[in-house]
Amino acid sequence: MNFFGYTIADWIPCEVCGATSTEIHHVGIKGMGGCKTMDNIENLIAVCRSCHNKAHAHEITKDELIKIHNDKIRTRH
Repeated sequence: MNFFGYTIADWIPCEVCGATSTEIHHVGIKGMGGCKTMDNIENLIAVCRSCHNKAHAHEITKDELIKIHNDKIRTRH
C-alpha cells in the first residue's frame, strides 16, 4: 500500500478489472510454507475475489498479470 501511496482508509482498485480489491495475489508462486523473497512489490498484485479466482484457474495468465502489474508500477515512478 505504501508503494502506491495508499493508506488503510483508501479504496484500492483491482489492478485487473477496476472493482474494489479485497486480496493480494502472488504473481510468481510463493509456494507452500512461504518464501519471504516472493513478498515484494514486483510479485504482489491487488485483485478482487473474482480476478483472484480467475488467476488461480489460469483464466488470467501469469504473463497477463505481469504486464498489468508492471504497467502500474511504471506509471507510479
